[in-house]
Amino acid sequence: MKFSLWIFASVALLALEAVAAPVGVATSAFEDLVARAPNLALSLKEWKTLKADNTLKEWHFGLVSHAPGGIPPAGANKVALPLFHWIIDNESGECRMSFEAREKPTWTNMGSIRASATLLAPHGEADDTAVTTAVVGIFQRIASDIKPTGFNNCLDNAAGGMLALQKAGYISHEDLKPFVNYWHAMKDEVRAATDPKTLADCGFTRRELVDSILEGRAPKCKGKGSKAATPAGKPNPKKPVVRAAKPQTGKGKAVKQPGQQGKRPAPKQGKQPGKQGRK
Repeated sequence: MKFSLWIFASVALLALEAVAAPVGVATSAFEDLVARAPNLALSLKEWKTLKADNTLKEWHFGLVSHAPGGIPPAGANKVALPLFHWIIDNESGECRMSFEAREKPTWTNMGSIRASATLLAPHGEADDTAVTTAVVGIFQRIASDIKPTGFNNCLDNAAGGMLALQKAGYISHEDLKPFVNYWHAMKDEVRAATDPKTLADCGFTRRELVDSILEGRAPKCKGKGSKAATPAGKPNPKKPVVRAAKPQTGKGKAVKQPGQQGKRPAPKQGKQPGKQGRK
């Protein structure tokens, strides 16, 4: 989760051009092809870097969009892919984890991919653009208020987003499983490592929490602006930097499904992600 706190999260889908055979040209590859059906996949990408003293510098998760099998193997040159993710949004004075379709692509190979799923077209979407629009619409409804009592972090929201896609018919149950399995394996470690920094960056200091209890009010969110903190140093265009573009704002209610805020009950084995909260 982009540890500078933002959670830099998960995936502006890659649109591919429809291919049609030139008029008068008869080839076995194209003679029956009028327009290509949707051909997209989403993959869970992880960013994790350490400081010189071996302490955590950043940890973030997001969803990248690509053609199935289109990500180069680990160690190969990276390709630029669209990104969907959830980042800290405190522009309105209320700290929230909000969805963002990042304008700039992120550089990726399989070395940072943790799970993948092929997108379907349950409503007869004709092309990649139509599927992308539907997916973005589903992701935009997923958000989480950041509270000391619990919230959904970038990994929670990315996994919860894939769950929402499966429920809407855009990925299969089998393709959802790797995301759920990874979330189950990593959620506690990610929360323990990133929640304190997220709360601190949102202004939920120990003193503020004590004062709010004594005064009988909700803690105040004293966020540092609408953007997540950016690591020091010049960005390398060849590598993904842990940086968030200006997030989308909005005060809609956070959906309880797949991510409920508040204290998290321990999920049952095999259950879907998101029925608790975090950064």
